Amino acid sequence: MGRLRNRAVELIAKHAGSYALEAQKTKWVVELVTKVVLEGKTDADDREAQIALLQAEVAALQEGGRSAAAAAAEEARLLRQQLQEVEAALYNTGFTLHTLQREHGEMAQALAAAEDTAQAAALECQQLAAAVRRADEQDARARRSLAHRAFHLKTALLDASSRLRGAGDADRKEYREAEWRLRERERALASDRAALLEAREEGDARDALLESFMLRVHAAEAELARARAALQSAQQGPQQQDATRQPAQQPALRRQG
Repeated sequence: MGRLRNRAVELIAKHAGSYALEAQKTKWVVELVTKVVLEGKTDADDREAQIALLQAEVAALQEGGRSAAAAAAEEARLLRQQLQEVEAALYNTGFTLHTLQREHGEMAQALAAAEDTAQAAALECQQLAAAVRRADEQDARARRSLAHRAFHLKTALLDASSRLRGAGDADRKEYREAEWRLRERERALASDRAALLEAREEGDARDALLESFMLRVHAAEAELARARAALQSAQQGPQQQDATRQPAQQPALRRQG
C-alpha cells in the first residue's frame, strides 16, 4: 500500500504543477490518486492476464495449427499415395482393357474363321452326300447290269452245254459259233470281273455284295470251264470218229480245228 501511495504522490507532483504541494497535503486527493493507481494497476494486471491468456491461446492455436498442418501434410501425402495408386490402377485398367479388346478382336476373327469353316464343311457334306447318292445310283445300275449279264451268261452256258451234248459231225459249224460265243462271253466275264474289282475298291460297305457277285462270277467261270471241257470232249469225239473212218481227211480236220 505504501508503494501505491508513493506512486500517487509522484503522479501528483508530476501532473499537478504549482498545486502539487497543496494536493500532496490533501488526503482525499492522495487517496483518489491512489485508487486510480490501484485501479490502473488492477487493469494492467487484468490486461496482462488477458495478454497471457491470449498468448496461451495463440500458442495453443499455433500448436494446433502445426498439428493441423502436420495432419494436413500427412493427409496430403496419403492423398498423393492414393492418387498414385488410382493412376496405377487406371493404367492397369487401360492395359487390361486394351488386352481385352485385342483378345475380343482375335476371338471375333477366330469365330468368323470357324463360321467360314463350318459353312465350308456343310457345303462339303452336301457335296459328299450328293456324291454318295450318285455312287449308290451307279452301284445300283452296275448291280442290275451285272445281274443281267450273269443271267444271260448262265443262260448261254446252259444253252451251250445242251447243244454240246448233242454235237457231232453235223454240228461243227454250230460248235465253232458256240465256241466263239463262249469266248465272247469269257471276254465279257473278264470285263465284268474287272468292273467288280473296281467297284469293290470304291468302298468297304459294298464288300458283301461284291463278294456275292464274285462268287456268282466264279461259279459262272467254273460253269464256263466245264462247258469248255465238254466242248473239247465233244470236239475230240468226232475227230476220233473221223480219224477211224476217214484217215485221209485228218490234215483237213486238223486245219479246221
